[in-house]
Amino acid sequence: MQKASLFFQKNIINKNTKLYVLPKFDDAIIGVRETRKKTVVVYNYWICVNIILEFFENKEYDLDGEQAEDMLNDSKDFLDNKVLFIKTLAPNY
Repeated sequence: MQKASLFFQKNIINKNTKLYVLPKFDDAIIGVRETRKKTVVVYNYWICVNIILEFFENKEYDLDGEQAEDMLNDSKDFLDNKVLFIKTLAPNY
């Protein structure tokens, strides 16, 4: 079961709310942010970076943390206003 579905099951958000969920990034979900106009899924930025690193490690690419951050930052244009990334105080990669 996806973490995002728990928001509906626990009545944290309205069951008619539409959410944009990033495939394969379920472990990085830390919450939702609601405004009058929309609700977006909130992700831990550093866990997203780790997921990218693990994905490319399995594909035998030599990718470092900064490159993974660049990939995530480059995706923000496409994901603008669909999801929210939160950077915690210390990266954990």
